[in-house]
Amino acid sequence: MQTQYTLLYRYVNPNTNTPITGSASYEKTEELYSDDHKLNISKDAIDALQRSGYSLKGLFDGTTSQDFADTLNAEATEEREELIRNNMTNENKSNNLFIYTGTKKVFHQQYIPEQLGYVVRDWTRVPKDQIPDGPDDFSKHFVMLNGIRLGYDNAYLVCKPQYIKTYMKKNTGSDQNSKRLTNQPCFLNISTNDQNNLGYKKNSEYYRTQNVYIPNLKAIIDEATFFKWYEFDSDEEIRYGERMASASTTVNIPVSSSGGTVIDYIPTTNSWRTSNGGGPSVRYYYIYFNKENGKTPPTGFNEVQFSVGNDQAQKGILYSNIKNKNYDTFGNYLIVDETNIIRDKIPAHYEDTGSHPYYIKDQYQKIELSPWILHSVHNSLESSLTSAKKLVSMIGIENVKLIKHVPIEQFIKIK
Repeated sequence: MQTQYTLLYRYVNPNTNTPITGSASYEKTEELYSDDHKLNISKDAIDALQRSGYSLKGLFDGTTSQDFADTLNAEATEEREELIRNNMTNENKSNNLFIYTGTKKVFHQQYIPEQLGYVVRDWTRVPKDQIPDGPDDFSKHFVMLNGIRLGYDNAYLVCKPQYIKTYMKKNTGSDQNSKRLTNQPCFLNISTNDQNNLGYKKNSEYYRTQNVYIPNLKAIIDEATFFKWYEFDSDEEIRYGERMASASTTVNIPVSSSGGTVIDYIPTTNSWRTSNGGGPSVRYYYIYFNKENGKTPPTGFNEVQFSVGNDQAQKGILYSNIKNKNYDTFGNYLIVDETNIIRDKIPAHYEDTGSHPYYIKDQYQKIELSPWILHSVHNSLESSLTSAKKLVSMIGIENVKLIKHVPIEQFIKIK
C-alpha cells in the first residue's frame, strides 16, 4: 500500500448555504388544526367536557363557557403565529441530516384545557397500567407532576377528574326512612344503618348501635383510599373547594331547659319513637369521633330533656357540650368522597383521539452523529492540498478534513 490522502467535507444545506454539523437540537413542527384543536374549541365543546367530568380549571372561578372559549381561541391564534415566526428563523432545523423510518397514520389530537385533578397520597396502590411513563404522558388515568420518576424525586400523581369515580368502590348516602344506602359512589361510608357492609367492611358491627366511637378514623380512611384527603385539623390550603370529611348531623330545635341546641340521640324507650301521626318515625343512631386519638370517649354528656310533638320526655345531648369535649364530628354516617380529596392543576395538553380526521406522513429520524462526506482520494500531497483549498474557500476550513493514510510498516517520526 502506498501513502494516500483522503479529503472529507461537511455537506452544505443548499437552502441555507450552511454546513450541516448535526450538532443542533431539533424539534419537529407538526400541527393539525382540526375541530378539536385549541384554535377551534367552542363553547359547546367546553360544556361537553364539563358534563363528562373534566372539571376545567378555567370555569372554576365562574367564567362562562363562551368567555373561556374566546380566551383559548385568542391564545391559540397567537401561538400559531409564533409557531410560523419561529420556524422561519430556525437555524437548528437546517443543521441536521435525517434517515427515513417508514410511513405512519397520524390521528388528530383533542385539546384538553387545564383541569382540576385529585392528588394521590400512595402511588404504589395505583394500578400499574395506569401509571404514566413520565410528565409528558397524558394517555393514562393519572398524570405525573413535579418530577420525572415516582419514588426518586418529588414527583406525584394526580387523577384526571373524569376518572375519579372509577376508584370509588362503595355507596354513599343513607336513606333514614327506608334504612338503605343509595347508589352514589364514594370511597367510604361508615354507618350504623348499613348491616350489609356496603359502605364499610365493619358497618355490621355498628348496626343499631349507639354512640360508636372510632379512635383510628385516619387509618380507616387511609385504608379505604390511596388519595390525599383533607384531614381533620389539617393546615392544608383549601384552594379548589376541598372540605374536611364530616358526618351527617340531625339537630333538633332548641327546646332544652337551658335553651341550647340539642342533638336528639336516644328515645326514652328501646322502641321506635312515636310521633303525632301515631306511626313509627325515624330512630337515629349517632357515630361520635374524638379528635384526640387514643383516648376513651368522655362520659357525662349533660343529657337534657326536650319535646318532639306530644312526646315531652325525649333525651338528647347539648351541641355545645359535644363540641367542648372535642366530639366535633358526629352523625348517623360519615362519607368520604371526591369533595374531601385535595385537588391540583393538571396542565393543558393534547390527547390522541384515534378518530377522523387523520393524515398519512413519512417518518424521519435525526442522525445524531456529525457526518463527514468523502470528497476524493489522492495519491500525492500536492493534489490533495489543491482540492482541499478549493473546498476551504467554499465552506470554511473548519468543515474540511484531510487525512493521510500510510502503510502500517512505515516508520513515522513525530516531532
